[in-house]
Amino acid sequence: MPNAPKQGANRRAPNDGKGRPPGIPNKINRAFKTAVLEVFEKNGGAEWMGRWAKENETEFFKIAARLIPTEVAGTIEHKQTLVDVLASLNERASERPAVAQERAACNGEVA
Repeated sequence: MPNAPKQGANRRAPNDGKGRPPGIPNKINRAFKTAVLEVFEKNGGAEWMGRWAKENETEFFKIAARLIPTEVAGTIEHKQTLVDVLASLNERASERPAVAQERAACNGEVA
């Protein structure tokens, strides 16, 4: 039969559709985070953590370092070329007589 679907084309994986939807945290992760927050609050919150951090600086900084993002997304646009920047600096120097005289002296010129 030329128009028959290929074998297995309409088949679904046995566990397809089961499991946690995207964006929903794992139950264990959620439960652990909740427990940590409860311990934090019961022991005095930030004040308690500050005392612990003073006694355990190395461990505190290890934890803090893990919370810092490893990469930052963004773009940088340069609107001026090096020639533009140098020309601008040259203009500023000529507007200030002392700077212009100093520059001339450095270049061996007579002001």
